[in-house]
Amino acid sequence: MMVLETSNGLEKVGNFGKKILLFLAGALIGSEIFNTSSRVLNVLGSAGLGLLAVGIGNKK
Repeated sequence: MMVLETSNGLEKVGNFGKKILLFLAGALIGSEIFNTSSRVLNVLGSAGLGLLAVGIGNKK
């Protein structure tokens, strides 16, 4: 993600972060409802945190 304007870039990373958090929350709730294995949730969580870290890293 290339950031051309600082304020606009912050909004993009913030919105992306919110989507990741919502995705992780949905995955957690989904695992409780459907009783999926914790390994799947851990993979999703790790991938989400990794993407969030990349987004923040590209912002700086």
